Amino acid sequence: MNIDFESLSQIPQLLKVVTEMKVILEAGTVKQKWLNTAEAAQYTKHKKDTFVKKVKDGHLIRNYHCFKRDGILLFDVDKLDEWVMSGSLANNVSFNNQVTTEIVNSIVI
Repeated sequence: MNIDFESLSQIPQLLKVVTEMKVILEAGTVKQKWLNTAEAAQYTKHKKDTFVKKVKDGHLIRNYHCFKRDGILLFDVDKLDEWVMSGSLANNVSFNNQVTTEIVNSIVI
C-alpha cells in the first residue's frame, strides 16, 4: 500500500466537508408542503375513499385546500391543518351560539 503524504494534509478539509454534509442531511427533515390524496388522507387520519368523498362533497375546496396538477390532486398541508381545526371550532361556535341564545331567552322572558 502506497501512502501519499501530500493527501494527508487534505484530511481536515475533507472532515469539514463531511461534517457539513452530515448537518445538512440531519436538518433535511423539511416539512412536506404538498401531499397527494393517499398521503393527505393518512395525514388527517381518514380512509382514502372517505377523503376523496370529502373533496367531491365540497368539504375540502379545490383551489383552496387542494389543486389539480397533471391529473393529480395535491393538498396544501397548512390548509389541511386549518380544515382539521375548523371542525372542532365550528362545533364550539355552534355550541356557544346555542348557549348564548338560551341565556338571552332566559333573560328576555
